[in-house]
Amino acid sequence: MAASCEWKNGTHSHSTVKDYFGLGAQHRHRKTLNFDADHPAVFATENNGATPLEYVLVGLASCLTAAVTAVTQIFTNRPQLEHI
Repeated sequence: MAASCEWKNGTHSHSTVKDYFGLGAQHRHRKTLNFDADHPAVFATENNGATPLEYVLVGLASCLTAAVTAVTQIFTNRPQLEHI
């Protein structure tokens, strides 16, 4: 996976992801993914995006959701055993 990050101002940064590695090969997303990270105004910043920790939490939640969904699909879509 290749991500680039550009500092904007204060604690604000902008990151992009264009491609990723999976199934043994490099692939490209249909469109460039954009992420703005910053901190809340209470920390005297501009609050231009989620905090880096919030991105980590979103990543973990998404990964867990995908895993649960994949396992559920495996067990609900498996062929029924036929008894002779």
